[in-house]
This record gives sequence, structure tokens and C-alpha cells, in this order.
Amino acid sequence: MGQYWMVRAGEQGYLFDEFQHGFVGIGWNGLGDLSQLASQEEVRRKYDLAYENENPAKASNAVAMIWKFRSLLREGDGVITYNPTKRIYLVGTIASDYLYETDQTYHHLRRVQWHGEINREFLTAASRNSLGSLSTLFSINNDVWADIQSVLSGRSTIIEEKKPEVEKQEFVSIREDIVNNF
Repeated sequence: MGQYWMVRAGEQGYLFDEFQHGFVGIGWNGLGDLSQLASQEEVRRKYDLAYENENPAKASNAVAMIWKFRSLLREGDGVITYNPTKRIYLVGTIASDYLYETDQTYHHLRRVQWHGEINREFLTAASRNSLGSLSTLFSINNDVWADIQSVLSGRSTIIEEKKPEVEKQEFVSIREDIVNNF
């Protein structure tokens, strides 16, 4: 595998059940098909036309995520998505290039071969914190992916856990960093 990615299943994971049918996707349906776009600048121009009243900082962040999804995810990359209600991750492998399909809730898609589910509680605190980003799409580092694979294979043994109040403070700190960057 090349890289590892988290693709959120919409706000509060509302598309998790849909994603289980073998794909991940991102919103911004108003952009139309991105297959023929050759650069992030072309995505930005198309984005500015479709979402002309968008805050410039928010637009830059969105364009970067759209470009990553369209161009950086590769067939064979590892991918997860999360259901915050059930507190489980789906773990899989990207199985297609970028697709544009209007019959799904999100039109910008990647087919995925899912390998299984893992419970969030079986991951180390460091991995859970790393996966706590609110971004639609972000890369996952090798250590977190190794932890995910360990749990998926049933080999996980959590050696050290932090007290819940320490974890909560770390979460609050991460959330503040994210909010302040928008």
C-alpha cells in the first residue's frame, strides 16, 4: 500500500451505511465532474464559479481536500471511515480511480474494498487522538495505520492508556487548533 487516508462519511457519519456498499465520497456536488481537470488551480476556478460567495479561507481548504481526493488518493491506498454513533471504523483499500456518479449522495467517489470493522476503543489513545480531526479528508501516518491493522487482525494489545481527563484535554486542544485554523 502507498498512503493511508481517512474519508469522513459526512457530518456525524450520516453516510456511513451508504459507504459500506463499497465506496467513499466527498461532497461539493455543485462542481460537477472533475475527471478532466489537470491542476488544483483548475479545481479552484471551478469551485469559485460554483460557490462564489464562499469565505476565501474556507474555499482554499475545500479546494485542497477536493484536489487530494481527486488526484492524490490512489488505487491500493489504505482508507478508513468512521461512524461516531457506533464508534466503529471501516477499514479498506481504495479500489478505483476517481469516479463521478450522480446516483449517489456524494458524486465524487472512489470504490473501496472493505476488509472489516474495528471498534474505536481498541485503538491506542495516540491513534484515537490522531484520527480525531474534523477534516473531511486527511492522511494517516504509518504508526496509526499499523495500530489499525493490528486491531483489524486481532493482534492489538494496548499497553498504556491515558486517563479519560487527559484524553479529554487533548481532544479539546486538538479541536481548538482546528477551529482556530478556519
